[in-house]
Amino acid sequence: MRCLNLIRDWDLRVLLLVFAAGVLTSTAADATTWRVARDGTGDFMTVGVAVDAAASGDTISIAPGIYPETPEYQTPSRLVNAIAYVLQSELTIIGDDRDTVILGGDTQAPNRELGPTGFAVATGSIRLRGVTVRNSASGIDANGEWVDVEDCRFVGGWQGVRNTLTGMVTVRDCVFEGHEDAGVMVYEVRGATGAIVENCEFVGNGLGIDFQPRNCIVLDSSFSGGIVGVQVSFGGSGQIERCTFAGQGNYGVVGTGGSQVFLSDCVFDSDMGVNVQVEGYLEGTGNHLAGGTWATLEFTRLSTINFHGNHILNAGGWSVRAILGPEPIKHFDLSGNYWGTTDTAQMDEWIDDRNDHETYWAIIDYLPMAGQPIPTDASSMGQLKARFTPD
Repeated sequence: MRCLNLIRDWDLRVLLLVFAAGVLTSTAADATTWRVARDGTGDFMTVGVAVDAAASGDTISIAPGIYPETPEYQTPSRLVNAIAYVLQSELTIIGDDRDTVILGGDTQAPNRELGPTGFAVATGSIRLRGVTVRNSASGIDANGEWVDVEDCRFVGGWQGVRNTLTGMVTVRDCVFEGHEDAGVMVYEVRGATGAIVENCEFVGNGLGIDFQPRNCIVLDSSFSGGIVGVQVSFGGSGQIERCTFAGQGNYGVVGTGGSQVFLSDCVFDSDMGVNVQVEGYLEGTGNHLAGGTWATLEFTRLSTINFHGNHILNAGGWSVRAILGPEPIKHFDLSGNYWGTTDTAQMDEWIDDRNDHETYWAIIDYLPMAGQPIPTDASSMGQLKARFTPD
């Protein structure tokens, strides 16, 4: 999909260059690898003590076992209980197997304030691989330069990865399940560069992902259950490609506060309130929106919409709902989409705009319509169908 907004034309190149510059700063020749083993065969028996002993650039290797310890640490703002408090400028932590290396206790953290936290990252950078972090207020609470997470599970608790840093976060091949607040949350607090989330699974989280900075990218990931799949907020931008959304209580994807949302080859099922809702900019092609109980696509009059070559189907709610906003009347071009019908009378019933309410200052122009289904990304459609196929 070609982006008409210049902000996104350079995003992936810049993110990868910035990230590469960050991860290549370690001095491998001087680094030490420390072994953590529950049975006493390693250098340490607990993760926190190993992190305390490590120097910047070191690697901590963790043997299979359950490591429930969350000792108390004094941070600049408060006392916290955490699996480890990371003060190094750069640290790598690698578990032998994410299914057998279990970090955190049995009791789920009720919220961020009451903890315990997983890895509290003070100012530096962390690379995490091959572990399960469970029942933490934040599996990673990062305030440093960058976070790089791969092949991990974050289960239960308040948040999976929480990032307020100045650099960026990359999350690949991970599972986020059952977080009350969000699986991944990236704040725009100190000029965060952006985020890349790729090939991840989000199951039953309040928010699967909440992005605030510009240049946030989600690729080849699935979202099921919970309240919202992906939220782009506070003027951020999210590029979402080849993802599937199923069973969200409210929204599959939502953009708030003037945010920018770019959708490509995504599939949304009909078991949710609204497939896509935006208050800002929406661009997309090749998407399959099966419909929502309230609306398939919803946006305000102040939005800018560039959405063609998609399936925008009806599942009992509105196909499109264009609401709010001041005068003058604004027309939205949604031509070239497939609606599941070519009956204009039926289309008029499925659209909620100024033709239905004088207080709405938006009119949907849906002609010409695609007369037959538009080919969509086969892999995304296959992923969605697989979610409803019995084992």
